[in-house]
Amino acid sequence: MVADEDIAVQGKEILRPEVQSVITEDAFGFPIHKVVTEAAPWRLLKIDRPLRLSSTPTGIEPDGWVTPPLGSPKGSPAFSAYNQFSTPDGKPGWIRIVVSRAGWRGTDKPGKVTIKVGRLVRGADKQPALGTIAQVLHWTVHSGKTRVFYVRAVPPTRVELTISPTFSPHEFGGSDSRQLGAQVSYGFARSRP
Repeated sequence: MVADEDIAVQGKEILRPEVQSVITEDAFGFPIHKVVTEAAPWRLLKIDRPLRLSSTPTGIEPDGWVTPPLGSPKGSPAFSAYNQFSTPDGKPGWIRIVVSRAGWRGTDKPGKVTIKVGRLVRGADKQPALGTIAQVLHWTVHSGKTRVFYVRAVPPTRVELTISPTFSPHEFGGSDSRQLGAQVSYGFARSRP
């Protein structure tokens, strides 16, 4: 939500040039300075201009599951990516990647997880793409299991994650007919825990 009387939160216009502060309940991924912080779920923040994203996750459904891209042929792997454009103060850090099937405790259909990490480049389609690959990680995800990975982030960095084969809860008597890989989340930290 934007802290400015001049902006309708439900409207199409989100920020106007005269906006100096933003109220948010979590980090949006853009450079900010706290103006006021209180013990509450909301914070008042001052925006550093120009407003830019520091990171973007893609390919994650609203419930956290990664699925094959829309329109992919049957049997395609589930795919997700994370772009780390910048970091606070331009310093390197760590990207935290959580891969989980804790939300599925039914019949186990193991999925091979491949995580590729490398330079974030501009692709031929002018969209973020994976350039030179610096690291490749592998793991097999099982029903009810979770694993956390940490990879070094020296921006611009891109992470691409695939899971194959996928499974559908519908195959095992559930109502969800999507092809699911795992529940995935990404985040940035200055130091590795």
